[in-house]
Amino acid sequence: MTALRALFLCVGPLLLLACSGTIAVNDHEPLQDAGLDGSDGDDAGDAGFVDAGGDVDGGDEGDADEIVDAGGVDGFGDAEDAGALGDEDPLPDRCPPLSENPPVHACLAAGWTDFTLGNLLVLDSPSMASAGMDFVLEITPEGVVAQTVVPQSNNILGARDLLLDPLSGNLLYSVSDWTGQIFEIREVDANGTLLNTLEMPTTTNGGNIAMAFDHLGALHVAYDGAVYKMPAGDSTLAWWLDFPEGVGLGEIDLDRRGNLYLTDPFTTESVIRFAPDGSHCTLAGPEEGLASPYGLCITPNDEVYVTGFDPESHDCQIRKIDPTGTVSLAADDVAAAGSSIRGLDTDATGQLYATVEGPQSALLKIHADGSHEVVASEAQGLVRPANVVSVSTPYPCE
Repeated sequence: MTALRALFLCVGPLLLLACSGTIAVNDHEPLQDAGLDGSDGDDAGDAGFVDAGGDVDGGDEGDADEIVDAGGVDGFGDAEDAGALGDEDPLPDRCPPLSENPPVHACLAAGWTDFTLGNLLVLDSPSMASAGMDFVLEITPEGVVAQTVVPQSNNILGARDLLLDPLSGNLLYSVSDWTGQIFEIREVDANGTLLNTLEMPTTTNGGNIAMAFDHLGALHVAYDGAVYKMPAGDSTLAWWLDFPEGVGLGEIDLDRRGNLYLTDPFTTESVIRFAPDGSHCTLAGPEEGLASPYGLCITPNDEVYVTGFDPESHDCQIRKIDPTGTVSLAADDVAAAGSSIRGLDTDATGQLYATVEGPQSALLKIHADGSHEVVASEAQGLVRPANVVSVSTPYPCE
């Protein structure tokens, strides 16, 4: 695979045909939590997601206006829907505050990508609600569709995560197609041409795929209860660590220190931080007001933004966790109950963007005061936008 490496830190978190250029993956023992809902891979359906109607076969057209309900992602699910944890809490004590300033990394060379700097790449996943095939758009900050990068005519089901490689300038997107049993990451250029395919381990049960790069350019992939790593310049994923027992998968991201963050909207409803040595702690959970945390983004100053729901009204919210672990409400009433937010990213200026899936699907700009405005909506062709990536490098460099 062409340089699957980057210094890109804020990914939306996103989160996918057979082709030449398939890359080998090291096999690993079968792991738990293969399905979206935390079960052992029983989730099925056209796009590999459990829909709002509870149908494991992708639901019907009427589900398109409903929120994804995988046992807690909308705040209504029960613990048993996502694999009950039992009496034992799998998560350790709260994370200690981060100390010292994170390192400053080298700036990217000019002309590193053929995508337009400052534009937004949006993954739209109507297949989640059996409402059509998935696609990727490039949209300007003013809401103009610059191009269709990956068209619906490619017949993609189960597209989930989205990631930009600032060194190669190429785009990665993940596919979890339960019907076709396709679990892989695809790399395309700015014209949408498929360059390479990275298949997930064949000995596992299948599952959703979340992706992120660390500050050294190593690709991290969370899949089927484990995290895999592929150092810059390599072409093979290697197992790194297993999730704590009973923990589900939303999104992952990394800070400039090399810490990996994972959201679990299904069972523990927490944000978990993994140190470079593999040790982990709980950054925040229900006790701090988190409810079904999913979308995830980390800013240059180590602030963690996470999407979720108001436990009472079920309206969509975005919360901020500062380096000391203090949780505050960054944006309230971002979208009404019945919607969900999984995509979250910042641009080079720190501007936050979010994708809303539901009755009024949209790409939103979230302001520092908590207010928001619509960048693009159904008028620009959005159906069920699931993830967003800014074509920029959102961290200090020199």
